[in-house]
Amino acid sequence: MCTNRSCVKVVWVCAVLAATAMWSCPPAMGATAYVVPAGTAGNQGWGGPLGMDFNVASPITISDLGVFDANSNGLVGTITASIFDRSTQKQLVSLSFSAANPGTLVGGSRFLPLPVPLILPAGFQGSVVAKGFSSSDQNGNSPVLWTTDSGGGLISFVGSARYGQVADLWPGTPDGGPANRYAAGTFNFDAGSVPGPVDIGAPVVIPNASFELPGFNENGFGTPTSWTPSSTNNAGSFNPPTGTMFTQPIPSGGHVGFVNIGQSMDSPVVGRLEADTLYVVEAEWGARTDSPNATHEMCLTGNGVKLGYINNLNIFTGPTVPAGEWRTARGYFTANHNVALGSDLRVRLGNGGTTGMGQAEYDCVRMSVIREAAIPVVNPSFESPDVGPNGGWSSGATGWVLSGSGGAFEQESQIVPSDGLQSAWIGNGSSLTQTLTGWPVHNGTRYILLVDVADRSSTTFTGYRVELLAGGQVIGVDDNGYTVLSGTGQGFFYTTSVVDVLYDGSLSGLDLGIRLSALNTGGNQTYFDNVRLFAVELPEPCTALLLLAAGPAVIRRARRRLAR
Repeated sequence: MCTNRSCVKVVWVCAVLAATAMWSCPPAMGATAYVVPAGTAGNQGWGGPLGMDFNVASPITISDLGVFDANSNGLVGTITASIFDRSTQKQLVSLSFSAANPGTLVGGSRFLPLPVPLILPAGFQGSVVAKGFSSSDQNGNSPVLWTTDSGGGLISFVGSARYGQVADLWPGTPDGGPANRYAAGTFNFDAGSVPGPVDIGAPVVIPNASFELPGFNENGFGTPTSWTPSSTNNAGSFNPPTGTMFTQPIPSGGHVGFVNIGQSMDSPVVGRLEADTLYVVEAEWGARTDSPNATHEMCLTGNGVKLGYINNLNIFTGPTVPAGEWRTARGYFTANHNVALGSDLRVRLGNGGTTGMGQAEYDCVRMSVIREAAIPVVNPSFESPDVGPNGGWSSGATGWVLSGSGGAFEQESQIVPSDGLQSAWIGNGSSLTQTLTGWPVHNGTRYILLVDVADRSSTTFTGYRVELLAGGQVIGVDDNGYTVLSGTGQGFFYTTSVVDVLYDGSLSGLDLGIRLSALNTGGNQTYFDNVRLFAVELPEPCTALLLLAAGPAVIRRARRRLAR
């Protein structure tokens, strides 16, 4: 991990791409979907979610989300902007805007960049949703004084809107038109592209990542080079007939990986399991038109033991894929106490479905590794105080400030920790908070917070919230965004909460913090384990270009200067 508290690891994202393309400064995104003129006044303080529907005609990349700023004079409260898949009502990305993190004012809206640009395929049915307006931060309603921009036909506007109540995440009540009914949420976008390398970290080579070897005739299939299927002919590589099984182009090449129900295949990757290191795995997930309801599972293993889970079967930490289409999936993985450091690493692609579910397709598997970027968390797996086995518990946990009820717990027959022997229990409406003293937030830095969340078999799950703080104020949050499986015989930490924030705001220099909360939803407890935080400082694109042109020696000197 980084040993100087004023530094974070510079990960030269640009170097990942330099091996495959010439460098230039990227242009600004091509269009803003909902355009509000500067100085536009609000006329409604609706606190629930407000959504406007759109369809994607050609692939797009969304770079920024935006919210309406009434009178263009700054925000008072917190307003969130999100993109939802309208067909599944699933939230894909979300950003929070506040007085402390207001974003950049353009016209009558404020914009923040997404940590990871969102690529949406042709045929996607979406809704941009904003929530949190009030009498102090009003939204706009009729008369409509704002416009739309389709980016030259990349997207179309459905012509209807939707709203919900304050407690709702998804606005489920249809509203009338026009297509730009509200001054609320918006986004910047441009034409999409074939998936590139993982956008952070040093690339890790995955042999035969697009399953092109060996080459098969049309409709042919077999075992792909460098991949090991769990069952021959039930997982492997396939050359699908042109234009019959997918309504969208295959992301890379002409072959795809396939995995039948209950099967998997894996591939070794270069390197071994290291401490304080973040591994990022991405792949394109597909579903055939003749095999809908595909279920996918993707993970990284150390000596055969899973280091985490991402799926679209029951925890939905990965995307749901409509028949005939492709979606990008990303998983974050780290070492834990249950897998020995130095273990061999393998990427595993699976299908956890049951009878009646579809075959899973994969393509364009890629991976990166981020070293020397971990920020130390005190007692991250709640091993202190030692409460002993068979139902031992404490009120409070070392290094964490308790508000309400909570502490450390150990009883493996009811909940199996994801890291070590103990986990944290937090009661209904309570929280555990830790200030990372001496570790300030920096502008231009990407923070990735990972926390495992679970339900104990003998308690009633009450929902969760994971927040990244700066100076005690929220700069990133996962508010019950993923499914947590009910603990029946035993509870397991299948779900990893991810808070991914590219920070640029007024709190720079204030100490970071982490808050874990159990929601007040009528249950009684939520369980947390294995808290990890990584900080990655991103260079300006043109700065990276100059450094790369100057050569490795200059880059090494720049790194040493940052670390002092």
